[in-house]
Amino acid sequence: SGSSQLVNIYNQPMSFHTNDTERMRIDGSGNVTIGGNGVLTNIASSNASTSGYIKLSNGLIIQWGRVTSTSTPSARSFPITFPSNCTSVVATSRAVYYDVYVTSFNTSSFTPTVRYTTGGGNAAKDIFYIAMGY
Repeated sequence: SGSSQLVNIYNQPMSFHTNDTERMRIDGSGNVTIGGNGVLTNIASSNASTSGYIKLSNGLIIQWGRVTSTSTPSARSFPITFPSNCTSVVATSRAVYYDVYVTSFNTSSFTPTVRYTTGGGNAAKDIFYIAMGY
């Protein structure tokens, strides 16, 4: 029912020290710097349960999700559009005896294809993916 808070009411950064050395700082905008490296600056993520993304301070965006392929390959959208470039998409399936291919991708979507390992046509299967870009 209650909550605990660590509050800084002044327009100053909040810093954390060990052995008389600053180890972490939170500035007034909520940006976090650890060990002098702003690795968590402007970090943001969405629903992490099925499909989501994380933005890192260096501009790298990692997205993940679960989609269903169709017997006729068609584009599947990412949770958010990469502002500049999608550099890679890796996809897999839990279905035994099926191969997953990413036939194309761009900043907003990718096209997965699933085929039976020993030949045959495309199949509709659940696909899990990770995409990276900036």
